[in-house]
Amino acid sequence: SMLLDDSKEDLNKRMLCTFKGAPHFFQNGVDMDEILASNPDRFRMLRAFWKLSFIKIDDEENKALIDIILKNNEQNLLHQRNIFKENDKAHQRVQQMVTQDYKVESNKILSLCNGVDGALKHEMAIEVGILDYISNRKGNTFGYWDYLSHQVVASPFKPIDYMDKMDIFGYKYIPNFQTKSQYLVIEVKKDIANVDDINQVMKYVDWVNQEYSFGDYNMIQAYLVAYDFTAESIKHKETIAKRNFIKGRRPVTSMEWDNLILYKYRFDVTTNELIFQNV
Repeated sequence: SMLLDDSKEDLNKRMLCTFKGAPHFFQNGVDMDEILASNPDRFRMLRAFWKLSFIKIDDEENKALIDIILKNNEQNLLHQRNIFKENDKAHQRVQQMVTQDYKVESNKILSLCNGVDGALKHEMAIEVGILDYISNRKGNTFGYWDYLSHQVVASPFKPIDYMDKMDIFGYKYIPNFQTKSQYLVIEVKKDIANVDDINQVMKYVDWVNQEYSFGDYNMIQAYLVAYDFTAESIKHKETIAKRNFIKGRRPVTSMEWDNLILYKYRFDVTTNELIFQNV
């Protein structure tokens, strides 16, 4: 009835989210302080869960969250007690009612944010378009990635409103193994990118190197996507967007990182899709 009710007072209901227990919904909850203290190095996004409806956590953080919930409910899991009963009929009914019209697609969002001469009015719409582009393999501009998220924390912990966040972050595994081989950083600007934007994306590259790849810059692929670029920013990229680092011990190998790529975006009104051009 919530899905089908079109009365005026219910027009503000935009989404209905249903969940299934994995493996169960336990009656015994876990305090957030206990969660964060259980594996401090793994929790990044949960610490920044503020003024948000949903967040997406990576595989390691997800595993740490599952671990503490299961450890606190080990006996309940073994003896199947203190578990909320579920009825799959509701999920089946929703699945039968939901049609293609309910599907949220980026092209619908992008068309509502259309500006002038292929520009878009909102950076968040561009983020959505890029995530859709990569996830659904609409092209190979950014490659394929196993995990993708947006607005991922990229600074030491401080008041949430002042924390830096990467527009798009991702990583990929070595095929057939749970070993991460590459990290993705994408910064988005809806207008013309300048020198400060080059500095910003390189700040995120350094953060990922420090927190995720631990000194191996070659594990990082970075992109700056903007409607256009100033001549100064392109020149600045050639000098500042490089990192020298050492890999190995015996023998020591001196290496240079130069994996920042600049892309211009355009919104195609005929296809409602994003088009990218290498600078």
